[in-house]
Amino acid sequence: MTPKGEWVDMPEPHPLNYFTQYPMLRDESGDFCSSCPPERRLAEAKKFNIRTELTLVGTLAGFSIYDLYYRFEGPGATDTKLILVKIGGDQYREIYHREPTQVDARAKPSVFVKVGNERFLFAEYIVGGRSPSTYDYFWFDQDGATFVDFAPILTAARPLIPSGKTLRWIYEMDGKTPGTHYLWDHTSPLVSRVRLTDKIENNSPVVEAGVVEVEFKFDHGRVVTTKATYTPDAH
Repeated sequence: MTPKGEWVDMPEPHPLNYFTQYPMLRDESGDFCSSCPPERRLAEAKKFNIRTELTLVGTLAGFSIYDLYYRFEGPGATDTKLILVKIGGDQYREIYHREPTQVDARAKPSVFVKVGNERFLFAEYIVGGRSPSTYDYFWFDQDGATFVDFAPILTAARPLIPSGKTLRWIYEMDGKTPGTHYLWDHTSPLVSRVRLTDKIENNSPVVEAGVVEVEFKFDHGRVVTTKATYTPDAH
């Protein structure tokens, strides 16, 4: 995620100093020295005094996982966060990259969460303002990290949404962030509550209009929905 948008790709691994030396070269927004030739970009990147902070989160499936923060200085400065996975030797793959979208945004340190017998890497990003936080999860096996895509929950919920109703939060309409899937206290079955509203003003729901509850499970990091139920008077 950058101030210009969000996407998913599969970057190649690099030595650790690729990420820690001259952080401005890791800018994903495309704004830094965008028309510069490579030698000029490097010279410009060397002018920035940006502190890097590398922390071991722990290991999953034998992979060491690190949070890397770029600590920018100056009024209104906010930090960029990367998650790096060591895949052997001095080779690290970047699986998460958050450049703050506004001055009060914060990327919290990563943690592990347990769901049943499975463990996930969890990253919370506080968007700032009145926008809800975002939650990203990664499942690991011997092949590395799998990004957990919760879109199947919205796919299961949409056919049950009555005419005239809409999702409670505008940001949920992108199909990527369904309901409150951060409620990991549930035992089996897991449930995501997709809240609905009759009307939205100023990015806030005006009238609650029920809930679609979607039961789901995980299969090798994939979300598999098993049941969906609409309750009109739920809050």
